[in-house]
Amino acid sequence: MTRHTTRPTRLAAALLVAALLAFASAQEIDPRARELLEGLGGGEQISTLDTTMITTTYMGDETFTTSTRLVVDYDNERLAAVMDMMGMQTTVRIVDGNVTMVLMGMTMPAPPGTADQFEDMFEQDPSRSLVDAAERATFDGAVDYGGLLVGDQVTYVGDATVMNAPEAPEIRYVFGASGELLGAHIPADEGEMLMVFDEPVTDFSMPFTDMRLYMLTDGAWQLFSEVAYQDVVIDGPIDEGLFQ
Repeated sequence: MTRHTTRPTRLAAALLVAALLAFASAQEIDPRARELLEGLGGGEQISTLDTTMITTTYMGDETFTTSTRLVVDYDNERLAAVMDMMGMQTTVRIVDGNVTMVLMGMTMPAPPGTADQFEDMFEQDPSRSLVDAAERATFDGAVDYGGLLVGDQVTYVGDATVMNAPEAPEIRYVFGASGELLGAHIPADEGEMLMVFDEPVTDFSMPFTDMRLYMLTDGAWQLFSEVAYQDVVIDGPIDEGLFQ
């Protein structure tokens, strides 16, 4: 896998760690939780992003693989997401504020709600941190989720959306001994989920980290999805053909 740059972005933090939207007027953050969250660092403004992600999903005895190429032109507020599943390719484009979909070679208006999935993609605020947007953050001490995710936990309460997971008002980040982020435990209406990074995240300069996702089923953690990034290009040239 080729990584062309390790420059941080707010969007990147939003795809594999968190996209934080609101500032809480009254914060309750204990010192150790603040120290760990601040250790993740911030970001920089970028112009373009081009990344390809392979998602493998396990459902019973069946396995599904989806390839998604996401290209974002921040300067001109354009986006192209090309998804390929079981040989069927779908492209979603945002150009001049219009959302369209290309399915089996035919261009059509995107289904209702499609634009909502991408509405925050062009927003960047590199100066904002996890601590800034926190309503409450507590240090919980050592945790062990079935041997899959072991470390010191910070329970984070705020307005956060985690990629490949249901929206959850509370996220439990798990850190290693040196303050690196190992993953997260996410309680949600759909069930408890674990996000385990293949490589620890030491700051938001490497947010595109391969990961495994587990669901708690009958008291045991079951692997249900794996995410792998094939390529990440930041501030590279834009493929204009994707927007035509």
